[in-house]
Amino acid sequence: MKNKNKLILVFILAIMFSTFSLPEKSYASEWKFFTQGVKLMEKGNYAGAIIEFKKATEISSKASTYRKLAISYEKTKQYQKAAETYYLEAEIYRSLGDMDTYQAVKNIGDALNTEIKLYTNQDIQLPKQELGKYEPERGMYVGAYIELGGLLGNYVDKYTNFNKLTKKKHAVYFTYHNYGTAFPTKFANEVKQAGGAIQLALEPNKGLNEVQDNEYLRKFAREAKASGVPIFLRFASEMNGPWVAWHDNPAQYKKKFALVHKIMKEEAPNVAMAWVPNSVPFNNIDDYYPGDEFVDWVGLNLYSVPFFNGDSSQPAEHVNPLDLIDEFYNKYATKKPMMIGEYAASHFTSVGNQDVTQFGITKMKMFYTGLKMKYPKVKSIHWFNVDTINGQYIKEDRRLNNFDLLKNTSMLSAYTQTLNDAYYLSNVVNGPLVGQDEKKPKISVPLEQNTTLYHSVDGSGFVKTYDPKISKVVYLLNGSKLSESKEYPYQFSLEHHKLRSGSNKFTAIVYDSKGREAGRKEVSFKKGPHITKAKKNSLNLFVDDITVFDEEGALQLLAPVYEKNGRSLVPLRFISETIGASVGWDKKKKQIAISSGDKKIVLTEGSKVVYVNNEKRTIDVPAEIRNGTTFVPIRFITEVLGAVVDYDRKTNGIEISFH
Repeated sequence: MKNKNKLILVFILAIMFSTFSLPEKSYASEWKFFTQGVKLMEKGNYAGAIIEFKKATEISSKASTYRKLAISYEKTKQYQKAAETYYLEAEIYRSLGDMDTYQAVKNIGDALNTEIKLYTNQDIQLPKQELGKYEPERGMYVGAYIELGGLLGNYVDKYTNFNKLTKKKHAVYFTYHNYGTAFPTKFANEVKQAGGAIQLALEPNKGLNEVQDNEYLRKFAREAKASGVPIFLRFASEMNGPWVAWHDNPAQYKKKFALVHKIMKEEAPNVAMAWVPNSVPFNNIDDYYPGDEFVDWVGLNLYSVPFFNGDSSQPAEHVNPLDLIDEFYNKYATKKPMMIGEYAASHFTSVGNQDVTQFGITKMKMFYTGLKMKYPKVKSIHWFNVDTINGQYIKEDRRLNNFDLLKNTSMLSAYTQTLNDAYYLSNVVNGPLVGQDEKKPKISVPLEQNTTLYHSVDGSGFVKTYDPKISKVVYLLNGSKLSESKEYPYQFSLEHHKLRSGSNKFTAIVYDSKGREAGRKEVSFKKGPHITKAKKNSLNLFVDDITVFDEEGALQLLAPVYEKNGRSLVPLRFISETIGASVGWDKKKKQIAISSGDKKIVLTEGSKVVYVNNEKRTIDVPAEIRNGTTFVPIRFITEVLGAVVDYDRKTNGIEISFH
């Protein structure tokens, strides 16, 4: 036993020696490379410094080394590598729990990062989904705040007139409302007359202690119901910022939000509760989330300004407003529909009294069109139409930017042009007091590797790079220039009859403000047979593709059709959403029940034995689960349900006909 213990001790000492002595040598080497890199930086030899810093990072990942390496990449105009290195540095701070520094470093990387994504605009039927209160199936409500719009003060009906001036009926108008004062019935009635819904930024400016289940709040709720208008109640927003009176106590905030939700649910079913923090500070937002059961909509407030805090030493032109919502969207918009509670882009700044119209136009188009392409769960956006420099009731330290569209004809024209798209919705739907919107605007569909196009499409490019002043985006089709675009949303067109059979290569090349190539994106896609909709009582689908055509048009599956042992399998939801059969899943038995009319099919995952109306049968390929999606053999199921299935091996097409 003693000998055994002695051997264990020797073994432990050997491990300790190997663990601690080897890194000592490594650290010495790492330090040598790091200090040599610093010396080269000081001499202006950034290319040489990169070599040394990369050697150091291969030995150990340290934030200080990544920072020096990223700066060296910047100095040598290798902006994408600089961005990726800043992201590596940021992740170190995230792992340490230092979220403030993580966010600051990530922002530097975001400003240098080049991102190019291509989208086609298509009339695709979306999979059936459970929608929230007032949530449209697709598209985005447009709204505005115009209470301090000076030029509108002369109009009796300023909401209708703002609609006329912008050539867009706005679905929502909002105002700020002091908690403790009566419900703004006059405002609600005027907006209602203009055909809009209202957003109320209800603010407990005396602190959260005044928010109680009492006669005031109950009466406010009853009057909200009596207004007869859809209401988005943005209670105590921007709670994450120290500039509001309801900031200091997240636990109390969540309790009061839940209380207001409870009372509105009981007294005012036309009210949807909106939880809307500010985009900054970002790292404490989670502390204030009341919980899914109390929130109908989530959202953010943010602005695009040429200088932070009106400080000429803090230029902000490089900030892409979409970067400010990215993490929030990925976390919260998976749960709830999302709104942009407030947004605007400056066209004039008090810093040097500069006209920055082009900045405002660029950021506006970047944000509105970018939301359409990249963030389909953002279902509402509200423009803050205020001249904070010359307007009334503006605090002296906030007189920094002019956001008033009506004071700049170029901005107004750009806003009008941007909203001239059915995607930007004029009517609130899907809730109390409203009907269903019959219009189904086109949506942005990613043009990804091996996508198949079945007809001509228009498209757009989501583009950002290290230079906020992009000069143009050039599009190539199979190596030849197709077109170029010089402003958001960088549009293109692909005509089906001009595509070559089989594979096509599509390239987007981005140029910075000096005409230099800043980045490119290449996508290979396929030309499919020309089809926009299926024949009556028919379905068309294709192996290795997610697109299905019925007699109304196209829809998308959760995952592509695929073949196994000569049989085609489709996602289970295809059965319910396109054929109309009811589908059940027994998790314990791993059984799938499909019923339609007098037919009932029972399949077991992984088993070739199936039952049709309790009669045992055998199939070639069983149902199976791939990446969390259940797939079933399409021919067997549809033929049992009375369909005829035809395969076209030339196009990999499958036609299902019902008689």
